[in-house]
Amino acid sequence: MSSEIDYRRIGRHFRAARQQLNLKQKDVAELLGVSVKTYSNMERGAQELSLYRIIQLLSLIHISEP
Repeated sequence: MSSEIDYRRIGRHFRAARQQLNLKQKDVAELLGVSVKTYSNMERGAQELSLYRIIQLLSLIHISEP
């Protein structure tokens, strides 16, 4: 079992949830207090996410797991 975190997979889940809620990346970025580019990187898995940020995203999109 690998202990590496698959940030691309996590990002895909957040993107799907955001799209299901009809939100734009800009909307979520503003709620998080980050730039659109930073949020885009989160969705693409190009940026590591802290546990705090994952919990923050989960709270915003109202799902219990990525």
